[in-house]
Amino acid sequence: MSDISTPKHEHPVRLRWLFKMAWRDSRAHRRRLLLYMSSIILGTASLIAMRTLGDNMQRAIDDEAKALLGADLDINTRGIFNNQVEAYLLSLGGDQSRQISFASMIFFPKNQSSRLIQVRALEGDFPYYGVLETIPPEAEKKFRTRQQALVDHNLMIQYDVDVGDSVRIGETLFEIGGRILKIPGETAAMSAIGPRVYIPMRHLVSTGLLQSGSRVTHRAFFKFKHDVDVEVIRTDNRDSEAKYNLDWDTVEDRKRGLERSLGNLYRFLNLSGFIALILGSIGVASAIHTYIKQKMTIIAVLRCLGASALQTFLIYIIQAVCLGILGAAIGMVLSFLILFIIPPLIQDFVPFELSVSLSWIPVAQGMGIGVLMSFLFSLLPLLSIRNISPLLTLRAYIEPCSSNFRDPLKIGVIFLLISGIALFGLSQTSTWQQGLGFSGGLLGAFILLTIVAKGLIHMVRRLFSSTWSYIWRQGIANLFRPNNQTVVLVVALGLGTFLVTTLYLLQNSIIGHITLSGSGQQSNMVLFDIQSDQKEAVKEVLNKYNLPLIQEVPVVSMRISGLKGRPLSAIYSDSTQRISRWSLRREYRSTYRSDLIDTEVLLQGDLQDRIKGETPFIYVSMEAGIAKTLRITMGDEIEFDVQGIPVKTIVGSIRSVDWQRVQPNFFVVFPEGVLEMAPQFHVLVTRIDDVTLSADFQREIVHTFPNVSMIDLSLILSTLNAILDKVTLIIKFMALFSVFTGLIVLIGVITNSRFQRIQESVLLKTLGGTRRQILRIMIIEYSLLGAIGALTGVLLAMIAAWALTFFVFEITFIPEVTASLAVIGAIVLMTIIVGLLSSRGIHSRPPLEILRAET
Repeated sequence: MSDISTPKHEHPVRLRWLFKMAWRDSRAHRRRLLLYMSSIILGTASLIAMRTLGDNMQRAIDDEAKALLGADLDINTRGIFNNQVEAYLLSLGGDQSRQISFASMIFFPKNQSSRLIQVRALEGDFPYYGVLETIPPEAEKKFRTRQQALVDHNLMIQYDVDVGDSVRIGETLFEIGGRILKIPGETAAMSAIGPRVYIPMRHLVSTGLLQSGSRVTHRAFFKFKHDVDVEVIRTDNRDSEAKYNLDWDTVEDRKRGLERSLGNLYRFLNLSGFIALILGSIGVASAIHTYIKQKMTIIAVLRCLGASALQTFLIYIIQAVCLGILGAAIGMVLSFLILFIIPPLIQDFVPFELSVSLSWIPVAQGMGIGVLMSFLFSLLPLLSIRNISPLLTLRAYIEPCSSNFRDPLKIGVIFLLISGIALFGLSQTSTWQQGLGFSGGLLGAFILLTIVAKGLIHMVRRLFSSTWSYIWRQGIANLFRPNNQTVVLVVALGLGTFLVTTLYLLQNSIIGHITLSGSGQQSNMVLFDIQSDQKEAVKEVLNKYNLPLIQEVPVVSMRISGLKGRPLSAIYSDSTQRISRWSLRREYRSTYRSDLIDTEVLLQGDLQDRIKGETPFIYVSMEAGIAKTLRITMGDEIEFDVQGIPVKTIVGSIRSVDWQRVQPNFFVVFPEGVLEMAPQFHVLVTRIDDVTLSADFQREIVHTFPNVSMIDLSLILSTLNAILDKVTLIIKFMALFSVFTGLIVLIGVITNSRFQRIQESVLLKTLGGTRRQILRIMIIEYSLLGAIGALTGVLLAMIAAWALTFFVFEITFIPEVTASLAVIGAIVLMTIIVGLLSSRGIHSRPPLEILRAET
């Protein structure tokens, strides 16, 4: 192997001469080199755009932290603010506001329609920071002193109501005082899940919606003087926080929460851009490999004229580095265009106005990563230049440039590449396990794509028959021509297809699962917040509409007051305990019954059906997930506070629950004979197949029982589908970078093999081949390339979507054969179009003219 160092008797390396030679050598192939460069433009552009976007989001979080919370401090609870709690809150000082929120039905008299909403009764001047944006703007102040409601803008559009119209919430009629456009700290996507409606606190009682057992959240908002440190107040009140079961949310808490959630989005977008960059870099490496093979004679001549191995190596290194820098620069310009496209796509998922401004640090980082990755991938094929000897000019056909996989330099470059990918993965994930998982997964995906691609190509070759027509035989043979890059092309096209198809199949399976959960005779309508004295009357309405009563469930609210014989105060003060605080402090809505339902499977123990007589032992059934979170098992003691009354229980059984069914499921199930006299509300479950009947039924329930709320499966489906459409649009947009990068690699490969195709075309025309025959051969070749690439991507997408649905979402995988075939057809069509456009002109002119133009 030739040494890359300069021998003593040779002239030292002169940079000026090297740059001149690199420039002169590139003259005949400048267009081709620029095309290689374009492979990394998209990846670099997306990477710079995502890093700039992340930098802007972080700045927005820092600048608007208080506006995102709307206050200096938010104290909330699922319990109530009794006199003792109110006295404690007032002792904290500062300006204070109160809010009570809960789910209820809103009725629109204008069109006799109803909808489940999130009611918020407000008292005070909240928000203290930021603005509750409304139309008209003055409505935000006026509604507080009038019998008016502020209604979500999208909800008003959906039900065709306007400012000045009336709505009924509970037993009270409100005038619509304004449209809600924006709430501090909340995203537009939240309005799709639960549209918000604000009413004055002083009119809450008249609605009649605060019933025993109602699921209500109480909040207290605080504004302190500038010199008050909220974190110090929180530290001093840790004991009271646990004593009153209060949750504290400070500006710093909100910042950390947003950084976690938006950080996940940013990291995903950044990793998507990095995948496109790696794919483009692989295309560059493949193209330069072929380029160097075509330059072997010129390199050998340079060696004959006295150029050292180092000098010839550096000539082409300079070309590769310049291409990388120029590609990164163009990518930077393109990234500014991407920055105008991405923010509107994710605006609904961020709780602040997303504006983008240029920041040179992420631009420099993105360009640096782009140049480095393209250089390292280019270095692998360029190292083979060291093995080209002057004798190659005389023995070109018997002394090919060999590739030594044991070359220490090549091993070192490969190590640098893997290390670089791993370091990038670690920098973009929250744990080192996730970082290594990304790096390993990315490497595994490329290896798997390569294996499947080679397998399909081998299968095509095995199916090849000498009895087929000449056009088919020639089109298939073109896949295996010398210096072919069929595998690289298939991997490039396959990766983009894989990403897009996986997302579609996953969304389709989630929506399909929810649809199936409401099919057949399963429930699709849930009525809740039914008081005990209303239960029979509601059941009469069900009978009136001939609707089945599928399930009748009592619900009792309670909290954990002790665990394994220890009070909560002792558990909180124990620094060694690893139980999540939310599981100890949350309000549990439990039920009582004597048997399991169809969404439950008993894993351990036996279900106690009924308490008979005076017994000190009450055996409850715990859901497996919450039992694991609470770190309890069979025989452990749990003490519940059932609205002021302590109830000691023992874990008698553990069961699994299918939470995805549209019916009530519970963490804790009591036996009968314990909770019947406790304050409770009821849930009734039914099924309605007719849309008109469903509307009539809901209208009568809202009129007759204003406090009763309903969940309609059709509403869940439409809401979830709308949100998933927005989420997958973002992901598909990033996945398209991989598709377009694959197409650019395709153009590069076709251009790179243009002279070979010209020779084939000239030979065919000389032997009597027609223009139509040559076109058909090309179409067959491009069709096979596109089909193998798309089929590779779709097959892997099927496997990935199945794995995600089965192991992560725990739902049934629903394959979409028709849509998958459509994806394959679209990729094949794009490949044919791009291939023919890149090959245009080689079959329309005389053979001699073409050969002269290309030599």
